Amino acid sequence: MLFLLRLTSNIFLFILLGFFVGKIKLQLIKKSVDFIIFLSLYFLIPIFLFVSVWQTEIEFKDGLMIILVAVVVVMGGYFWSSIFSKFTKMALREVSLPIIFMNSAYLAIPLNTLFFGKQGMLFSIFYSLVISVIHFTFGIYLITNKGAIKEITKLPIIYSVLFGIVCNVFFPNTPFYIEKASFYLKSLAFPFMLSIVGYQLSSIKIRFFQLGFGVSLFRIFGGFIVSIVLTSFLGITGSLKSVIILSSTMPSAISNYILAKKYNANPDLTASSITVSTFISVLLSPLYLFLRNLSN
Repeated sequence: MLFLLRLTSNIFLFILLGFFVGKIKLQLIKKSVDFIIFLSLYFLIPIFLFVSVWQTEIEFKDGLMIILVAVVVVMGGYFWSSIFSKFTKMALREVSLPIIFMNSAYLAIPLNTLFFGKQGMLFSIFYSLVISVIHFTFGIYLITNKGAIKEITKLPIIYSVLFGIVCNVFFPNTPFYIEKASFYLKSLAFPFMLSIVGYQLSSIKIRFFQLGFGVSLFRIFGGFIVSIVLTSFLGITGSLKSVIILSSTMPSAISNYILAKKYNANPDLTASSITVSTFISVLLSPLYLFLRNLSN
């Protein structure tokens, strides 16, 4: 519980910092936000994915199972977002990302490592990688009005994943300096990305927090329902089942805001959904782990 609070307190700290910076109406700050979004999409996220793919070690059977589950969880999220879109009469492209794509890296990997050990970490990393690939392909397709293929191929993210696979196959031992550089870049990337979420929050109306609460419920409980049903149907047990369920119930991903801002897909709603769903997760994740321990 203390570990979860420490992780989430860091999230809220940087969001709060960005919120206060957003109250300073300077053109330089707006340009800095645009630069951070560019830096995230074209440099920080691709490098993070490249190194993660390069370092990944997982059994072929487990890998195939995780890919299958991740795809179905995403499709389940698409179903929930369609319902939310019809209920609120909002465009699907405005509500889909924060409902479908969870924080499968920054929160899920440390928590799965803490609770389920090295095996939980390996499962969680691979699950996060699969979700990320879908996020920056299918996710971009959902929010771009036209020319989705062109947009996807313009970003270096897919190429970084493919390059990581090549390095994983032919150069399985990641150099120490690559790991070190990745660690420092990751330490820089998340604070910057969280700060611009806070920056967006500084100018949005209260109704977006109300809508964000609804999005958060669909994201967390929708992911929980789909993952529970799916793991039971496929007969998945043990730490793999636990990792899938915990990862699938994580709050909305920080990178949802990056895409929503770049493609003008309601960044106000996305920013509020990230904040609200993270707060809800602080309350619900320990409850899930407690119930899991009771059932074992």
